[in-house]
Amino acid sequence: MPAILRALIASFFILEITGALALGLSTIVLLGLHAHGIVFWSVEALSAAGATYVTSLFYLRALAYERSVISAEI
Repeated sequence: MPAILRALIASFFILEITGALALGLSTIVLLGLHAHGIVFWSVEALSAAGATYVTSLFYLRALAYERSVISAEI
């Protein structure tokens, strides 16, 4: 596949993802302005905190595994 075609396909995907994020951002802003925005933002904050916690556990476990592999090779 030529490089130009790959670049065009990648650009299309990037624009599609950017459009989806823009729609999501506008939805978050509109829900934040809604009367029940406090409940929405608290659920959103808890979800973000949970995702950050799970991601950090994954990276810490991966780091521990890499260190054990390196120490086993020595």
